[in-house]
Amino acid sequence: MCLAGVLSLAAFAAYAQGPGGGLPSSPSGRPAIMPETIATPAPSGPSLLAGEELVSDIIVEGNKTIPAAKITAQISTRVGRPFDSAALARDVRKLASMPWFVSVRPYSKKTDAGREVTLRVVERTTVRYISYLGNSKLKDKKLAKETGLKEGAAVDPYLVEDGRRKILAAYSDGGFPNAQVTILEGDKPDDRGIVYVINEGVKQKIWSVRFEGNDSDFASDRRLKTRVSTKPGYFYLIGGKFNREALDADVRKLTEYYRAFGFFQAEVGRTLEFNDSGEWVTVRFVIHEGPRYEVRTVRYVGNEKFSNDSLSLGSKLPQGEFFEQAKMNADVEWLKEVYGSQGYVFADVRAEPVFLEEPGKIDLVYHVDEGKKWRVGRVFVHIDGENPHTRIQTALNRMSLRPGEIMDIRELRASERRLQASQLFLSDPARGISPKITYRIPELDESEFVASNGDAIRGQSPEEESWIIAQLKRPGRRLYQAFTKDAQPAANDTPQVDVHIDLPDGTLPPDLRRLPPVDAPQRHQAFKPPITERDAWQSANRPVHDAYAGLSLPDSAVVRGQSPQGGSPYQQPAYGGMLPRATNPGSAPVAAPQQPVQAVQYEQYEPNMPVYDPQPTYPQQPTPAFPPPAAAYPQAPATSPSDFGSAGAPYPSVPAAPSTTVDPYLFPNQNFATGDPAVDIHVQLAEAQTGRFMVGVGLNSDAGVVGQIMVDERNFNWKRVPTSWQDVVNGTAFRGGGQSFRIEAAPGTQVQRYLMSFTNPYVFDTNISMSLSGSYYTRQYDDWQEQRLGGRISYGYQWTENDLSARLTYRGENVNISNASADLPEAVAVEGDNSLHGFGVVVANDTRNNPFFATSGHYVEMQVEQVVGTFVYPRATVDARKYFLLNERPDHSGRHVLVAQTRLGFSGDDTPVYDRFFAGGYSTMRGFDFRGASPRAGGDFMFLNTLEYLFPLTADDMVNGVCFCDFGTVEDSVKINDWRVAPGVGLRIQVPAMGPAPIALDFAWPVARADTDELQVFTFNVGFMR
Repeated sequence: MCLAGVLSLAAFAAYAQGPGGGLPSSPSGRPAIMPETIATPAPSGPSLLAGEELVSDIIVEGNKTIPAAKITAQISTRVGRPFDSAALARDVRKLASMPWFVSVRPYSKKTDAGREVTLRVVERTTVRYISYLGNSKLKDKKLAKETGLKEGAAVDPYLVEDGRRKILAAYSDGGFPNAQVTILEGDKPDDRGIVYVINEGVKQKIWSVRFEGNDSDFASDRRLKTRVSTKPGYFYLIGGKFNREALDADVRKLTEYYRAFGFFQAEVGRTLEFNDSGEWVTVRFVIHEGPRYEVRTVRYVGNEKFSNDSLSLGSKLPQGEFFEQAKMNADVEWLKEVYGSQGYVFADVRAEPVFLEEPGKIDLVYHVDEGKKWRVGRVFVHIDGENPHTRIQTALNRMSLRPGEIMDIRELRASERRLQASQLFLSDPARGISPKITYRIPELDESEFVASNGDAIRGQSPEEESWIIAQLKRPGRRLYQAFTKDAQPAANDTPQVDVHIDLPDGTLPPDLRRLPPVDAPQRHQAFKPPITERDAWQSANRPVHDAYAGLSLPDSAVVRGQSPQGGSPYQQPAYGGMLPRATNPGSAPVAAPQQPVQAVQYEQYEPNMPVYDPQPTYPQQPTPAFPPPAAAYPQAPATSPSDFGSAGAPYPSVPAAPSTTVDPYLFPNQNFATGDPAVDIHVQLAEAQTGRFMVGVGLNSDAGVVGQIMVDERNFNWKRVPTSWQDVVNGTAFRGGGQSFRIEAAPGTQVQRYLMSFTNPYVFDTNISMSLSGSYYTRQYDDWQEQRLGGRISYGYQWTENDLSARLTYRGENVNISNASADLPEAVAVEGDNSLHGFGVVVANDTRNNPFFATSGHYVEMQVEQVVGTFVYPRATVDARKYFLLNERPDHSGRHVLVAQTRLGFSGDDTPVYDRFFAGGYSTMRGFDFRGASPRAGGDFMFLNTLEYLFPLTADDMVNGVCFCDFGTVEDSVKINDWRVAPGVGLRIQVPAMGPAPIALDFAWPVARADTDELQVFTFNVGFMR
């Protein structure tokens, strides 16, 4: 055996060293690794076409730079082997696919010695050198980066010419508008190198920019300078390079600027004046404004659902005003929003300015194509990522769109904002990543909804999908399922699937039988969120936004599905029916299949079975106002959730109305009871980083040095217990439910805080919220030392579509006061242990797009609390904040935000010193020491206000500047004796590893204060929000 092994190794070595054996050699003698050879090795051994004739010689013709031995080393045809035409064809294909040749042609002839093979090749010319001649201001490395040309690449005259244009553009951007570039070599296919000859010319800079012919009452020189990029540099040193292309673009910008404001005949030219050296240029923009056009009349064409007067209510460009492009575009969006709020989401609105013979006058015509009214059909949630762990229902809980409801474009935008504000999903405007909800007309997609005759569908192969479509076209019973788009995982990896069907249990007919769920992988699954009878009723009676309160419908309009109507023995739920459609209530339940099936399944109808499709009737009545008043329609018996039948109860009796036509697919484009079609909702999300583990030390001007050990997860799921170590590694353990869990230990020099909290905003996927927390807190104040040990509990309810929530709260604490100053009677009176039990009600309205860095929306919270225990007193607070987005970059980054905040508080006369209001410090009033802007013992009345302007300082928005003014007071009673005002400036620095709250550096200088106030100009905070 050893001898056989030695002989085998020797034979391999001999083969590797022989002709054509082993790896081909590079010019340096080392083996050359060629991906083409390794990736697609030539098959060894003769094919069926091989004969007894041997290859006598292999001749390579046409090669000029590549040795013949290197070429023959790439092929399997060898001298002395049997000639194989199939192997030769493979060799030719391989050589032709390599970057060495333009073409390869094989020839063979029979000789006395055997078969002679000839390979005629045409080499691809490669670049041997690249040279730039005459350049001094721009280095070779800079020019090579601009052209992108490299040695060793194929010679391409087109790329060489493109490189010349790029060099000219680089010089033009650098202030050399007269630069000239000539191609000396490289523009011919047989050239071996590339040579550019460059004449740079004189660098030119802008001395001044002037405007002539503009009316200063409309656009002054200073205003027009903000519209152009051609301008002198800072101190004539930084910037200010003259660029002819930028100058031409500025001419177009000014022309578009004037015409956007109704100067349709405006013309803009420019003249250039150079100094004697030709280095400095004065640019003059010559403007002919012409007349400014005024809107004579505004007309609407094609509108039937809404009257002209209704559509003109929100118009920003009425008749009699000068034309403005921005206002006309805003009116187009307003019209689309009006129609979109009522389900006409595909309504097309086109504005057309019509020029008249009368000079300076135009008519504005809005062409409206209303289209159909659409309702919400299926809802698909797509969460990107290799291993997404967030439950589908976590996203659906924050949406106010439900199947069967009218497709309201306002609710779609509000749902997007809630998903963004949840902080569970990635939102980065600079990268174009944010929660996105789109809608489209559904199409039959076998990868999302399939049907079978009762057998479980298990694979994703094309054969199975073809069988699925075949089953969809068969008459008879149909079983609809939702299943994943990814392949099935291993048997030991079967996480639970969250399946949500929008069919209310209260209207579930007896022949639709629910089958038990089974385990299946959770990935991009097609889901329909749950909807209850209460949801349906609330949707039908949802009030219309105040912005539409004045709209009116034409007399011929028919209101469908907006409120329960009379005139029918059976009132269909106002959300528009069910999916799937109801079947005969008298049919018997169908037995469950024996094999395990995926997710939740519903048996459908039998062929030739009468299908009942009760349709509510709507009275034809004039509608003087929109929305129609409730008294305009007779009230039906079933108009509240309590009137619906219990779960599992059969339909109320309805007149027999068998249908002779049956929709064979039911999906997609299911028409509801109102006859309106449905659109599919697609929610595109990407998971954000929601978990943090921090160990560090922070410095706070209000609390001194504070250490911190913290575990924080904003996407917690207490039900998802890990079943293996893999669950911990891939991040699915205890994650994905949208809950919040936090453990924090913060020992410090002045403050110590130990906290554990848990919040579930949607308990059991309902609108009920719950929050639990326990804490130990100790703080050394100037006049006493305070320790608190206790916890808080709150239960609430959320009206998601209105962004409104209400909570019942309880806080129980033991407050220990020690080391009280003898000259502060209020502190001496509460020394020792004090029990505190507070029972409160909190109502909040939150429309912010981000709870930490909000740029739009508002937040209003009102809290009323009754405290009992050692002291008994009432307490009430109001916190109101409004965010105004003033400006942003085109990619929605670099936002300029104005924030207005007001806090108002009242407390009873028996309030102890440890629960009174204080002001001073970063979180209340900057420019003052901590609690230094209030009476020494605090006050029972608080009125604090802030105006703050935030603007970006860096392109990545990591550093922002702020200008602010804090003003207000804290008093012993409801009066104002000492009014404080402190303007200032500061920085906000975001460090992603330290969480969403930024580092805050603020300087404030009080200009109005009380004589007893304590000042502190600089405040420094890390990880705290105001």
